[in-house]
Amino acid sequence: MASDARLTPAGVIGDAISEGSRLTAFAWHHMGRQAEARRLLAGVLEAFDAQCRQSRLSDNHVNGREGTRSLMASVLWFQGCAERALEEAYRARRDAEASGHTLTIGYVLVFAFIPLSFYAGDLDAAEEALDILQDCVAKNGLALFDAMARGLHGALLIERNERQGLTILSDALAQLEREHLGMRQTLFAGLYAHGLSRFGRHAEAQAVIDDALARAKQHDELWNLPELLRIAGEIRAASGSGDAEGLFKQALEVARQQGALFFELRAAKSLARYKHAQGESGHARALLSEVCERFPPGCAIVDVREARALLDSWRAAE
Repeated sequence: MASDARLTPAGVIGDAISEGSRLTAFAWHHMGRQAEARRLLAGVLEAFDAQCRQSRLSDNHVNGREGTRSLMASVLWFQGCAERALEEAYRARRDAEASGHTLTIGYVLVFAFIPLSFYAGDLDAAEEALDILQDCVAKNGLALFDAMARGLHGALLIERNERQGLTILSDALAQLEREHLGMRQTLFAGLYAHGLSRFGRHAEAQAVIDDALARAKQHDELWNLPELLRIAGEIRAASGSGDAEGLFKQALEVARQQGALFFELRAAKSLARYKHAQGESGHARALLSEVCERFPPGCAIVDVREARALLDSWRAAE
């Protein structure tokens, strides 16, 4: 009976079981199964908190508690729980840095803190953390995170309208391919396609996003499929080619199926802008209002602020 207690819902209390559960949740998260991933991660975190213990894994592994919190932060973010997601990301970073475990610090920054700061529109926080990540990679030989650190750097520069970010991000994608590191490759491909289109290189952007969509479907890396579809729609809208509206609608539908409210908002914002430009202002307002209302009034992430500003401007123009 004693061994059966290790399998009870009070927590997955063995190190090996906890690590296995975290890896399973990681897979579900990347497949777009956010609700299942969240339930499993909640059980693992409950076990860590109940036992008040640290993982006994070696220096070649990510500390279980901080790794789990990083994943939970990502899952919560995509489900639209922005404040809770940022709390988990900050806590994971604080505990990782307190431990001095460089692999865990890199993991938390790459998979949670920097992307979420980026999504939240806090580019200063993303840049500050990126400096730490790059220093950590350089001083400790964390080759696993080198290409992803470069990719995040390139994406940050693009967001600040600095064209050299394109070269850095392109080199990072080539490095990921060369080193056979598939983790988040479609994320960086989507960011690169967005950057190319931003600087008017629409044909190149179309080729990159088409490849990213094919890769995401081939490898079941579906967590950001709604965002890739949305970026593809934006590229087609900017270049005046193809069915941009159809892609926005696909992005919206996939986001809804995954329960990914954050990506649903982004898709709704793109579709609403498109419909408004076509003179369908009422449809645009109704679509965007419905999604915005599912975020709490005080939510201040950049996409929510932009969506509410759009709605205000359209109402004022009536």
